[in-house]
Amino acid sequence: MKRPRKERVPLEDPGTFGLSLGEILRGPGSEAPPPAPSAPPVREESPPAPGASRSGFGKVTLQRQSKGRGGHPVTVAVLEPPPGNLEELAKRLRKALGCGARVEEGRLVLQGDLVDRAKAWFEAAGATRVVVSGR
Repeated sequence: MKRPRKERVPLEDPGTFGLSLGEILRGPGSEAPPPAPSAPPVREESPPAPGASRSGFGKVTLQRQSKGRGGHPVTVAVLEPPPGNLEELAKRLRKALGCGARVEEGRLVLQGDLVDRAKAWFEAAGATRVVVSGR
């Protein structure tokens, strides 16, 4: 027994020009389904604007290091006084700077030479003083 042949959609028809494939396949006279509910907009993690509420960072010391890391540069951030949750801060920095970040011995370690970008981020986030050492 042969399988019934499917109806083909003519693509040369001038009436279908400019329509999407879904509109062509639905054919004339059929209503479009209601649009799917859109997801809420994704908020980017960014530091608060200058003059907004401060996050409580005190002095931040930034260093560029490569010793003991196979020659790969990292940026080390020492926060005084250290905030309560350094892991959460490392997560925020990963998203904001687009790099790897982790906590080592109470210090934040950012993968790459990101001293300038990290300084700008901490200043915008409300650090009272940002010091770059070793330059």
